[in-house]
Amino acid sequence: MNAEAAAFGAQGNERYAKKEYDAAIEAYTKATELQPDFAEAFCARGNTYTR
Repeated sequence: MNAEAAAFGAQGNERYAKKEYDAAIEAYTKATELQPDFAEAFCARGNTYTR
């Protein structure tokens, strides 16, 4: 796991918990750009879009 991608994934989770959905989507997107096989970030971003 790319450490920087993991950090963006964690940031996305924190933003999501605070209901800062746009910021969460940005963080998840950055995570997937850094690690294209980061399935959890793709899934979390999709869930965030539904909010």
